[in-house]
Amino acid sequence: MPNATSTLSYDQRLARAVLDGDTNADQAAQTLFERHSPNTLTQAVDLIAPYGPVPPKTFDRISHAYDIYRHARDMPCD
Repeated sequence: MPNATSTLSYDQRLARAVLDGDTNADQAAQTLFERHSPNTLTQAVDLIAPYGPVPPKTFDRISHAYDIYRHARDMPCD
């Protein structure tokens, strides 16, 4: 008998948190972007889209998180 619960990978859990609009959705998206280093917003959306539909509200959430990620990625550090 197959297991009734499926085990999601860390990336899948992050993507689902973004899609579900969890309270930590922005942080989940940023973490996913840090793990995969998307160069464009389209690539960022493509990291999440395979796990469910991306309605406008979710796209806005992804876009906001990508803007934060992009600015933080390009900041100089010691």
